Amino acid sequence: MAKQIQAKLIEKTRISKDIYKFKIQADEIVKDSKPGNFIEIRVSQNTEPFLRRPISIYNIEQEEGTLEFIFQVKGKGTQILSQKQEGEKIDIIGPLGFGTFKIEGYEKLAIIRRRNRNIPTIRTCKTSQKTKQTSTNISRIQK
Repeated sequence: MAKQIQAKLIEKTRISKDIYKFKIQADEIVKDSKPGNFIEIRVSQNTEPFLRRPISIYNIEQEEGTLEFIFQVKGKGTQILSQKQEGEKIDIIGPLGFGTFKIEGYEKLAIIRRRNRNIPTIRTCKTSQKTKQTSTNISRIQK
């Protein structure tokens, strides 16, 4: 069941010029999350931008109660989000979605993705490794 929380930004990493990875404390969301889920982020307390930003969950650390997400600055909303500082609270709702990947019951997995644009597949690989499943992650490189 989705919950709305004020999650603390505990780590902010700038991966490249306009791509960021945020690690947030979100115990209530982490415990119910599975591969393929996403969160929705309210980037401002103002009415502009009005809509939340849906962002895929990149990684979860169950023991720590933390989740990570990666985003690219594309417009006003993600620009505002990129300016958040460690220690600030972020208004999020999650986990959302039904979880894209059902991996239980399979001994081996082949995961095919297009470059790094399909973040949930990374989490599926990590989950399969924790459950002792063999996974092969195949990335197609485009010219």
